[in-house]
Amino acid sequence: MLKAKKAYIGGNVIVKRILLLSLVFIFSLAIASVALAKPDYLKELPADKASQSCSACHTTPPSLNAAGQAFKANGFKWPAAKAEPAKPAETKAAPAKSEASQPKPGTAQPAKPSAPAKAQPVTSSVKVQVTVAGKTTTVTGIKDSSGIKVPVRVVAAAAGATVTGWDNKAKTATVVYGGKNFTYKAKVVRNTGYIEAATLASDLGGSFDAGKLTISIAQAQPATTSQQAVPAQAEAPRRGCPACHVKAAKDYSLFAEAKSRAKDHPSVALDGKPMDEKTTVETCLQCHGAAPDGRGKAAPLSLRSIVHPAHMSSQPFTEHYRGNCFTCHEVDNQGVFNLLGQKVETNEKGVPKVAPIPGMIKPSESK
Repeated sequence: MLKAKKAYIGGNVIVKRILLLSLVFIFSLAIASVALAKPDYLKELPADKASQSCSACHTTPPSLNAAGQAFKANGFKWPAAKAEPAKPAETKAAPAKSEASQPKPGTAQPAKPSAPAKAQPVTSSVKVQVTVAGKTTTVTGIKDSSGIKVPVRVVAAAAGATVTGWDNKAKTATVVYGGKNFTYKAKVVRNTGYIEAATLASDLGGSFDAGKLTISIAQAQPATTSQQAVPAQAEAPRRGCPACHVKAAKDYSLFAEAKSRAKDHPSVALDGKPMDEKTTVETCLQCHGAAPDGRGKAAPLSLRSIVHPAHMSSQPFTEHYRGNCFTCHEVDNQGVFNLLGQKVETNEKGVPKVAPIPGMIKPSESK
């Protein structure tokens, strides 16, 4: 019985082994049948793929990997290899210049011709002698392409005439002489109006010699109080009250200026001294020093309220003399504008020749 049982168990083992081998054989046949079901697929494989194993297209047959899926999706045609991107076309280099066209070392290249510069009008300074009734004054005129021009205010003043009108926009000046008005187109240089010397001399009853640069006028017209002529232009800028307000050929003193504008102006100062052409600005300040209310201490107006607008609105002062704040003032190291009570000796730029400047009046002293 025991032998029979062992024989039975041994037989079962053999049967199980046979069954396992059969299953392996059947599975292998199934794989082979799947792989060889379409043997024409192998013809579609490229030469470098045909010799590869099933793993070229399968993970676990019949499952397909990415390559197998692409093979199937392409109608069982192996996808063609992607074409390489086309190389950019080569650009041909510019032909090298011949030795003849190459600049030789150390040889300057010819400059390109530039546009011709426009010719600028040439103006030069000239000295013109103006003689009126035997008295000669030298003035600075200008020479340009149209001839000789002289400063209208200076020459008119020497002849006893005066400039009563100046149109800054039109650049015209009106001269009154012998009861007549003469209007001229002026050329303005550095705030000074110049007109033709021959024309002005003729209208003033004289003549102009272009060769000798002289203007000759036989007799001057007497200037009225309201038409006082301005004195000749100084070579250097004038600074200080006495530099302009003096009695020369005409009386431009401070007292004469006061009397011409206020007929009832006193002739005696507060200190009891009579006023004349030698009266100084210190004397003026006795009455016209500024009071706390802005008026003069003993006059309706302070001196500053009179002279500032009178000077800065004066065409002879601003245009002919090129006057400005420094004509009458000097700034100290505290930035205070001091009044120049005496004539200041300067160079051609108006710079004082002596320091400290004598005769300066502080604002506190002018009150």
